[in-house]
Amino acid sequence: VLTSRMTEAHKCELLGGAFAMIVQLSLALVCVLTLVIKRQSEYPQRDWLVWFLDATKQGVGSSFGHFSNIYLSVVIAQSLPTADECQWYCTTYVLDATVGTACNLILLSLFSMAVRRFPYCGEGMIPGDYGDPPQLTLYLPQLAVWLMIVVIGKVLLLLSLSQVIVPLDALLATVFKPIRKYPELELVLVMILIPSVLNALQFWLTDSFLKRSASNDKMED
Repeated sequence: VLTSRMTEAHKCELLGGAFAMIVQLSLALVCVLTLVIKRQSEYPQRDWLVWFLDATKQGVGSSFGHFSNIYLSVVIAQSLPTADECQWYCTTYVLDATVGTACNLILLSLFSMAVRRFPYCGEGMIPGDYGDPPQLTLYLPQLAVWLMIVVIGKVLLLLSLSQVIVPLDALLATVFKPIRKYPELELVLVMILIPSVLNALQFWLTDSFLKRSASNDKMED
């Protein structure tokens, strides 16, 4: 759980603290409200328990990605003399919510296609289908598959990022230069505004793939 401060060298660093906890809880609330609004707007609506299972799958995967981004930001900032932890946190967040999400959804779609092609091998692995009534024995394997997809997506993203760290750091220094003298503004952008918007979009889109859909139902026909 991290927040940020400005060092004597005018670099924004990620720290722990009460404010950081409030920020993280606020981001989590944005995600939950996004999924609640999505459920209320869909027809037919999912049962609340099914919705909860869908949401927790995404929540667990998102938590892994979130703390991976924090760790990566700190490691990069410590390895490069000009790197700024907050700038890299923002960058990894943006990349994870865009490129990372696209990669995850492609992998999930490929997995769903494999289940459709070999239904007997993938029995009980239809995304969002937990039985009636919902069963943990169907939910947990789906959670494990989603976590594996998130890990694979994260590794692919990090491998790509490792090839452009130095030039990207120089680009970030230029982009963030106008607000380097305003740490409060940088904090709001990096820790609150950008993550909130991206979280809402990411969770809405990903939920459409993780929940049971009409195309999923055709797998059983």
